Amino acid sequence: MKFGKKSVRKLVLKIHPSPITLFDHRSKNLDDYAFWHELNTKRKTQVYGHFYANADQFHSLPPWEKSRVRALACGLSAHSAVVVSLAAARLWGMDTLAMYSFPELSPFAGKPAPSRSQWAKTCTYRYAKLPASSVVAFKNLRVATPERAVIDTARWHSFAEALTVADHYLTAVPHKKKLWAELDKIGRAKGSARARRMIKEARFGIDSAAESWARAQILDSDLPYNKLETQREVYAKGEKFYLDIVLDDFLVIEVDGRKKYQGDEDEIHRISADELQREKQIKNKGYEVVRCDWAMLRDDQLIPTLREIYSRPSRRPSRLNFS
Repeated sequence: MKFGKKSVRKLVLKIHPSPITLFDHRSKNLDDYAFWHELNTKRKTQVYGHFYANADQFHSLPPWEKSRVRALACGLSAHSAVVVSLAAARLWGMDTLAMYSFPELSPFAGKPAPSRSQWAKTCTYRYAKLPASSVVAFKNLRVATPERAVIDTARWHSFAEALTVADHYLTAVPHKKKLWAELDKIGRAKGSARARRMIKEARFGIDSAAESWARAQILDSDLPYNKLETQREVYAKGEKFYLDIVLDDFLVIEVDGRKKYQGDEDEIHRISADELQREKQIKNKGYEVVRCDWAMLRDDQLIPTLREIYSRPSRRPSRLNFS
């Protein structure tokens, strides 16, 4: 739930550098005693392929950041392949649900993929058939464009993961034209129907991956709702509110994002008190409110909670818009 003037994330999609120093062992010779000594004593660890990093620094990274750094090292190690799908989305800085995922590569410029027996255990090859217009080439790195990364995430990953990536994409690119154009490039290739559904359901103004995940669970459910709305604007006591998800004009799902309550203890208590007060104001407008967090989504408790509400004999019928 957001209050006052709507705060829309305005992001720029770009390849973010590694937060830790990566060492390419191909640039080292036998005289680089310090590097080889640290490698032999396990003070350096292999990130992926030719690239190593300080072991303590790498292992201190959160799992999603490790996955991003691995994808970067994988792309830098590849001679004629492109980082694609969810791995490419990570490199572009998009929100993801999976804490950890393997790097994903696709052959490029007619190059054949290696046989499965030659695949690294920590890499997945995709057969994306990428045109040059769907690839961004840097000095030593090829990565799928943001649009192609979103499309291929839908083709090879879950609907929830794809919707999360697509929602984040729309915080940086405020229209779907490029996504539809990229989908046209793959024609009726495997997974195109899944990508089409993802584009159709992606929304603007989504503030967290948790909101996307909650919406994906609702869309995949058998709940008997007729209308799903995001970021509804309502007023209570002269104050403007933005509701995360509204079903059938009466049921509000408020999602607590990953970083919402980070801060000192006094700040956490203040935020909690403010939200409880404003939640009361929303209920006074006639809405029913369900609060949802990451644990509830992870444990598949959201849909049973909503199903119980819809099964009540006294459930309110859909009503007029209160905004």
